Amino acid sequence: DYNKSEDGEEEPEPEISYPTGPQYTASEIAQMRAQKQREIRDLELQLRVEKVKYEKLKLELESGVIYAKLDGKVYASKPVQYSIANYAYSMLSASTTPDVLKTLLVDMLIYGSKAQVFTGHNTENLVDANLTADMLSYATKELRPLVNSLLVPSYSDDNVDEIPPVLWRSAGLTLTNTVELSFSFAAENAEGYIVKITDDKGNLLKEINSNYFTNTKSSTGENRYVFGYAGLLANQLSTPINLTVYNSFDSVVSGTLVYSVESYAYTQQNSSNTALADLVKAMMIYGDSVRAYTA
Repeated sequence: DYNKSEDGEEEPEPEISYPTGPQYTASEIAQMRAQKQREIRDLELQLRVEKVKYEKLKLELESGVIYAKLDGKVYASKPVQYSIANYAYSMLSASTTPDVLKTLLVDMLIYGSKAQVFTGHNTENLVDANLTADMLSYATKELRPLVNSLLVPSYSDDNVDEIPPVLWRSAGLTLTNTVELSFSFAAENAEGYIVKITDDKGNLLKEINSNYFTNTKSSTGENRYVFGYAGLLANQLSTPINLTVYNSFDSVVSGTLVYSVESYAYTQQNSSNTALADLVKAMMIYGDSVRAYTA
């Protein structure tokens, strides 16, 4: 019993002392509350002002029009429009621009024009429409012979044990807003699988895990997985890449597929779809021009 002393007599409860702070009157509390409310209103006003500034800057960036206020009157600049095509024409008109860069710029504009025709985008305003005869004299005159680097692993049905769990089924190119290589492989289940992509020297370019695979079925009901790779630069269109599939234990579960953008262009350069044929040839000419300029 903690309330009794050694001789059995009850001890009085210890007194508890509470800390005391400053004492405020009702009037002082009201003043402090009013002060805090003013501070909150000031902060809200400042926030609204900054939001207006942000919206104004956003509008200027999107429209190219700059607004200013002087003596209570608002002035607006003329819209400023600038694009890659504007830059290209500006550089082509400059006497100090090296010939190799002029070739790159002209080939780029022609490539852009072919892309417009292929996609049906703004074909009334083709980007190469304003190229002069002098500018066109810098264009690459002829596409070199293209090389098909496609190498698909093959296996004999006579030895089933040699056939890996993953079999490559397709390789191609998606020509939309970007140039993206697309691939598919057959497998019962690709969960945990990783595609490792290396260049022709064995350097790792990218790892693509199963979260980026799209599961589909072939016309025969085969289970397939599709993925894309858009990591190549313009000067790497002819560079073959190697693709190998690994499981979650980092063990190889496929053969190595070798492919390049040029491989696709090789197969489509004589396509009956003339817009596609023109596009892939212009694309490869542009890629060669970039490689020559960056060499």
